Amino acid sequence: MRRRRFCPDIPNHVCRRPKRRSAIFYCLEDCLVFFTVFCVNARRSGIRVLGLALMFDHFHETVQSGDKATFSGFHRRVATDFSREYFSDLFAGSGQDPPRESLFEIPFQSAPKFGAKNVRTNLAYLYNNPVERHIKDRAIKWRWNFLAYCQTDHPFSEKYVAREASRKMRRSVAEVKGCHTRNEFLRYSQIRRLFRGLSRKERAQLVDVIISTYNIIDYGCLKHYFGSIGDAIIAIDSNTGSEYDIKEERYSNPDLAYGEMIRIVEKRKIVARAKDVILLPVEKRMELKWLLMRETSADEWQASKFLWLDLPPRR
Repeated sequence: MRRRRFCPDIPNHVCRRPKRRSAIFYCLEDCLVFFTVFCVNARRSGIRVLGLALMFDHFHETVQSGDKATFSGFHRRVATDFSREYFSDLFAGSGQDPPRESLFEIPFQSAPKFGAKNVRTNLAYLYNNPVERHIKDRAIKWRWNFLAYCQTDHPFSEKYVAREASRKMRRSVAEVKGCHTRNEFLRYSQIRRLFRGLSRKERAQLVDVIISTYNIIDYGCLKHYFGSIGDAIIAIDSNTGSEYDIKEERYSNPDLAYGEMIRIVEKRKIVARAKDVILLPVEKRMELKWLLMRETSADEWQASKFLWLDLPPRR
C-alpha cells in the first residue's frame, strides 16, 4: 500500500468514491445529510475547507489541516457518520439489518497541492467537475459544488424573510439553526419532516437556508488565490483545471444520465424513491439495467453503478 503524502497546512485534494464503485447521491436528502455531516465534522476538527463538490458517484474536496492525525480522523468520522445514516435510512422498513461498514473505499485518494498555481488549478478542477461531466454548462449553476454560495446565501431561491413566511417554514428554519448551534448534523427523517407541508417556493428556500447555515467553505481562499470572487468565477469558467496526482475514472458519457435514470424509476413507480433500486433482487436489477440503457442516455457502466451491480469490463 502506498504511503499517503500529507503536508501540514497545505491544501490537500481528496477524492472519495464508494467501495462498490456505485452511485451515492440519489436525492436531495442524500446531499443535505452528507453536507451537514461534512461541515459539522470539519468544524469539530478545525479543518479548513477550500472547496467541496458532490457528484452522483463520488465527491471532491480541498482541505487544510495542521496535522495528519486530525486530517485522517476527520475523514474517518465523516465516512462513519454518513455511512451509518445512509444505510439506516436505506434499510429502514426493509426487514434487513443495515450493514456495519463504510460506504466509502479505504484508503481514499489524496494529494497535497504546493504553490498558488497548483492550488488555483486544483480549485478550478474541483468546481468544474459538473461542467467536465456535462451536467451543467457553468460551474456556478451546480448547487452541489456550493460555488454559487460565495456570492449570496440564497442563489437558488427567493430570499427567506421570516415575517413573510408561514408558521411551518419559520419552525423549520428555527430547528435548522438550533441544530447548527448545537453542532448537530441533520438526519434523513428529520429533513423529510422539515420539508413536509412546505410550498415549492418554501422548499427551495429551506434548501438554501440549510446550506448557507451549515456552510463552512472558506470562500476567502478564492480571493486569496484569484484576486477577487469575480475573478475566481471568470477563471473557473475559463479553465476546467486538471489533476495529475489522483487517478480518476475516465469515461466520455455525460453524467446527465444519472438524473435521467432517477426520473425514470420514480416516474414509473418502479420504486418509491430512486435509491431503493439498491434493495431490489439482483435479477430485477439486471432487467432494470437494460430498460434504463434503452430509455436513457446511460451506458452499461453508468446503469450498473446506479443499480449497485458488478461493473462490466471497460472497453
